[in-house]
Amino acid sequence: MNNQMEKAFNTCLPLAQINLEIDRVLTTEAAAVFIPFNVQDMNQLDGIYYGVNPLSGNMIRYNRKRGGNYNAVILGESGSGKSFSVKEEISQVFLNEDDYIIIIDPEGEYTALGQKFGATIIDISLDGKTHINPLDMDMQYGGEGENPIPMKCDSIETLIESMVGGSDSLSPVEKSIIQRVGRRIYTGYYNHMKTMVQSGITCDKAAMPTLQDFYSELTKQQEPQAQYLATAIESYCVGNYAVFAERTNIDTDNRIIIYNVKELSSGMKELAMHVCMNDAWNHIIQNGMKGIYTRLYVDEFHLFTKTKTSAAFMKNIYKRARKWRGMPMAITQNIGDMTTNEEALATINNCKFVVLMNQQAMDRAVLQEMYGISDQLMEYITDQLAGTGLIYNGNTIIPMENEFDQNTQMYKLMDSKVKGKPLFVTKTDDDQDVEE
Repeated sequence: MNNQMEKAFNTCLPLAQINLEIDRVLTTEAAAVFIPFNVQDMNQLDGIYYGVNPLSGNMIRYNRKRGGNYNAVILGESGSGKSFSVKEEISQVFLNEDDYIIIIDPEGEYTALGQKFGATIIDISLDGKTHINPLDMDMQYGGEGENPIPMKCDSIETLIESMVGGSDSLSPVEKSIIQRVGRRIYTGYYNHMKTMVQSGITCDKAAMPTLQDFYSELTKQQEPQAQYLATAIESYCVGNYAVFAERTNIDTDNRIIIYNVKELSSGMKELAMHVCMNDAWNHIIQNGMKGIYTRLYVDEFHLFTKTKTSAAFMKNIYKRARKWRGMPMAITQNIGDMTTNEEALATINNCKFVVLMNQQAMDRAVLQEMYGISDQLMEYITDQLAGTGLIYNGNTIIPMENEFDQNTQMYKLMDSKVKGKPLFVTKTDDDQDVEE
């Protein structure tokens, strides 16, 4: 309306007069092809900020506590902005809400952010003095009023599976032996806790059995399979890798806890993440009984879906987390890692909040079929800049773009890009460094 603003204003009045001089080059029918008159948004005033909807220009804000459940998953290949988005959510939660935060960090990516927020950072290494007992069990471990031992025995089975070789490494007889030994070592603790529960105490780590107890009871079994298992896990219980064979000796009474297992080898790292998950689940239960929400962020989540037993254990946690106000978020690269078995697929299907970023062609095809994504929206997870993607909340799927000012302290804390030194340095005749 350049130079016609007064005429345009008068035209809006109910005078039935049009005094504008307009030469239309685009009819309404033609304009409808280009303009998204029907745009969906996800903008809850009490929600976490995730970016901007490029179709409408509106902010994307979503509160997972108002969804069908609290479970979430974020998928994106390396460099897509996946970790940055997670850290941005963690920062908003820490600064604006009262929720507790637990992070399982296999690569040490969250240490800088945690240090700034005063987190308890649990560094786990073979020569460290930090001990977490994987056999710790809250009496509500299996659900309120239910016997916790069966679910705990499943957790031990997952643990042993990691020790002896992963998927399909345990025979039915060996699994039966593990379940039997698990029940036996918890009999005394269970009877002890019956009296403690009456006084409001549901977990006594000082009375908890350990892997050393499990190993000792396993050696007493008569089957040759039991002796084979005892030999296979010996180094983890009484040998050089017995970092998880003692009672827990750390104080985790902090609002934000980070388990850092970066210093462990790949085989030990997988085992350590299972131990950390067990400890995190106990924390979620104890916080839930106090009415506290706990947000659990699990990076490299695919390590929990490699075996059917492990995936089944995670599925149980995802199914029961809401009851204890637990809000788990799985963080991984490929959807293929989440569809390796029925249990892993059930875990992602139980997530009502999904963030998708750049994906490879095969993964895009799977995601398009799984969530019914249109061809136009698929462009937002195809060779896009970091921070671009799609968000799904169980009902609506919308595009997302997230730009962040790089000249800020927060950006430096959340940026995951490696800031390396030059490959090598040479000297000129003037003895000045030249980076090459």
